[in-house]
Amino acid sequence: EIIDVNAQRLGFAGDTDDIAEVTLTKGTPSLPTTFVSQDVVWSGDFSWIQDDDDMTAGLQPAAGVVNITNCAGADIGLLVTATEISYSCTTATATTLTLDPFDNFVGTDTENTTAISDGSFSVSVTANYIGFGTTTGSVTFSGLSAGEWVLNGYQALIPYMPFGTGISQVIYLANRGSQSGEVTVEWIDRDGSSGTLGVIGTLGAGTTMKIGQLIQNALPAAQRASGRLALTVTANVPAADVQMNSQYNVSGNRAFTLHEDNRPD
Repeated sequence: EIIDVNAQRLGFAGDTDDIAEVTLTKGTPSLPTTFVSQDVVWSGDFSWIQDDDDMTAGLQPAAGVVNITNCAGADIGLLVTATEISYSCTTATATTLTLDPFDNFVGTDTENTTAISDGSFSVSVTANYIGFGTTTGSVTFSGLSAGEWVLNGYQALIPYMPFGTGISQVIYLANRGSQSGEVTVEWIDRDGSSGTLGVIGTLGAGTTMKIGQLIQNALPAAQRASGRLALTVTANVPAADVQMNSQYNVSGNRAFTLHEDNRPD
């Protein structure tokens, strides 16, 4: 799903829900087996879910935030924490997890005020069964990729930016909007190596941010010393509000670099 920075990261673009499904398929066992139950664990960042009952273990989401369908016993076995959503089903049908951050309000609140974060998710499923006679057993499928959440903020590609002795990077981000957001950077060098610098700072509302030195400070030593890099800069604020100016300076001589961004025309 795409997290909407235009809605302060309180939900997904288009006011949609995130829906994920996991299906168990029975093969052809060498001996008769009888399905008993399945244990499903979704892993990721669920810390945005507000707790409606701090006296009960885990997080107790408000109605509509976390929904499990096609799962007998899901209401009994559902457990939500900051890093996992787990439940057990006594049916072998496909189960569906639906998340709706816009319903994430508890108590006397009337609207969600908790931002969600980008990141990836995984799922693990354990099938429990009775084998030959009364023998019980289980089989687990763990760490399966379950998609990711990304942001729809400002993003720009600088296809060429040199680094090294006597070279400085002059890169500015200007934000004319009312939202602030974290700035992250990814790099690729001419040998095909790549990496992410993570969060290098926060672009404030109505401010200009100089990020060239921040990028240089965060780069690995090899790329900082003699790199010819392509940089992808992402700011978690509405794309229409941000502009970039990118240059580099070699021994007092400044050169502009081209960049491509996702600002609307």
